Amino acid sequence: MSEQTLNDSMMNLVTALGRKSESRKYKQSTNKSNNYWLNTYFSSWIAEKYIDKTARDMVKKWRVIETSDTESEQLKLLEKLEDKFKVPMIAEEALAFGSLFGEILILAITDITEDQYATELNLSTEKLLRFIVIDDYKNGDIDTSILSKTFGEPLSYTVSNIEIHASRVHRLVTGKIPFSKRKKNGGQGVSDLNSKMDIIKAFDAISTSVSDLVEECKIDVLKMKGLNNQIAAGQEDLVVKYAQLAQQIKSLSNMLLVDADDEYDQKEITFSGLSDLWVKAREVVAGAMDRPVTVMFGQSAAGFASGEEDNQAYYGTINSLQESRLRPLLDFTDQFLLAMANINPDDFAYSFPSIEPSNLKEESTTFATYSTGIVSLYQNNLITGKQALMELKQKEVFSNISEQDIENIKELEKPYDNQFTDPYQITETGSQQSQNTTY
Repeated sequence: MSEQTLNDSMMNLVTALGRKSESRKYKQSTNKSNNYWLNTYFSSWIAEKYIDKTARDMVKKWRVIETSDTESEQLKLLEKLEDKFKVPMIAEEALAFGSLFGEILILAITDITEDQYATELNLSTEKLLRFIVIDDYKNGDIDTSILSKTFGEPLSYTVSNIEIHASRVHRLVTGKIPFSKRKKNGGQGVSDLNSKMDIIKAFDAISTSVSDLVEECKIDVLKMKGLNNQIAAGQEDLVVKYAQLAQQIKSLSNMLLVDADDEYDQKEITFSGLSDLWVKAREVVAGAMDRPVTVMFGQSAAGFASGEEDNQAYYGTINSLQESRLRPLLDFTDQFLLAMANINPDDFAYSFPSIEPSNLKEESTTFATYSTGIVSLYQNNLITGKQALMELKQKEVFSNISEQDIENIKELEKPYDNQFTDPYQITETGSQQSQNTTY
């Protein structure tokens, strides 16, 4: 006879113990509308601060151009074009709403008709008018060719019933999305707040609960003779009016009038550990947001911690976002501006400076360190004056060194001036004669 297993109620009870963790499941929740995220942005100060401060810090210190072969007049023209077309403002707006919605479009408006927007961009024949940030659009067919540079991206977009070729827009997408998902929904991005909403809601619930407790920390207790009889007799309105009148008199004159048979008492609730709960909740939120508590809540570092390590990590996070989000955006706008400024894109390079604030002591130390090294190299004839100024400008030792100053230094320099001696002097006979030179 084969064995048979019988699961009775006792066995079911035992085997069901400890299954809460196993029964916890995660589901995809990325299909929230833009209106949902807008309501979150306008209603939650944590969400608003996270979105705004991140985008603002990414453009706080504008990029530093490291190109040496470009004329200073061209760079000045490039700066004017950036201001004319409001590139920093467009970048901040796109970074903010891209982070909030999960994706955003930057559309280049040129001097063509609406029907021509469906064709590929032609920089040689079209004139740039402005950039605009668009959040309401539809994705077209997906590029499925693995040899294409736009593999997995939409080939076109529809904005206000106008078909837009993909070359005319820059699509900022946040979050990591596998190709299988991109094929289905065109690579719909994931909001930076998507995985943080549970923590934000929990913190808001704690804040609301603490606020309610504080409002009820002192409770007035009034014992009225025959209260139950009045309520049983249907005289609740008289009881409520009496309580309201007593409260009004107390609020106006800080005095309470009661009947001789009534008793007044005040109960005060003391809270222990409530502040610790709030502090811990803020730390959890800061961890979920990947932001220091000093940045997220303006809270000073506690204990022996200076908070410098947390700030350095935050500066690194911002720099990483600049490289992954801001640089592709600027590469899109630069294709228009560089053509207008007659700058070769292959000779154009830039970097993002750290947003870390510096004090006078740090600046003086930096100045002394770099200046000493640069002067030593220059005096030993290892670098030219132009190279020295370019290095000082790149290291931001001097903030007022212009490209024109760098070009002018070549005219001021004379070969083998009083500070240097030519190691090989041409004699009258044409032969080279070595001279004593001190290095």
